[in-house]
Amino acid sequence: MIKFIKIFAFSILFVLQCCKENDISNYPISYINLPVSDFSFRAYTKNGEITDSIKFNYLIKKYNYLITEVSNYNSEGKLIISYLSKEKVEIRKFETNKSDTLTVYNKSGLIYWERKDTISSPISFSFEAYYFNKIFKYKPLYYMEFATPLSSGYSKAAKYKQCFYIKPDGENLILPMINFLYIQDIYAHFYDVELNNEFCENCLLTLGINDTIIINKYNLKLKKQTLSNKTKVNKN
Repeated sequence: MIKFIKIFAFSILFVLQCCKENDISNYPISYINLPVSDFSFRAYTKNGEITDSIKFNYLIKKYNYLITEVSNYNSEGKLIISYLSKEKVEIRKFETNKSDTLTVYNKSGLIYWERKDTISSPISFSFEAYYFNKIFKYKPLYYMEFATPLSSGYSKAAKYKQCFYIKPDGENLILPMINFLYIQDIYAHFYDVELNNEFCENCLLTLGINDTIIINKYNLKLKKQTLSNKTKVNKN
């Protein structure tokens, strides 16, 4: 009986070791972006989404040039992602060939790729920290706010680690993206493009009566690479 237990225990250890070795051999797992083709426009005021076609088309025609910057991902293979392990992912842009290694987390069905450096910035409309509280749906895993001296010109600031937000799509991945334009009380506007996040409609409650937000929404799709795919990309 003792001999049988020893053999059984050894067999279990052997299987676990093989699984571990096979798990390691699966890495790196690579993905490349596909050309963006599914972007759409939405416009909102304090009262909700603008559905009047005349008003909507006027806004898009007037401001379209500010929020259609998806040219960086119009070609396949501009962004290369490599999972080095379950916990680490490397991001590399084709034009610069510079890479950055991030930590991988999974939370509530969303994948987070977190940068290692901490950023501090005032909470103001012109800074990213404002967007997390007002416009964006997703917020970094590490995020905290603190009071600042009034002499700085701001009442609060935030410390956070930037994240990428990714949705699983079968064996592929999707980064939800937005370009947005905020028209504030007719006299001023702010815009930003190629932002990896989703628009939060709850922010409409904070808009002024004459404010408008225009969103250009699209998905950045990352296709998992097979051996034949990798050979083709390397040749290009």
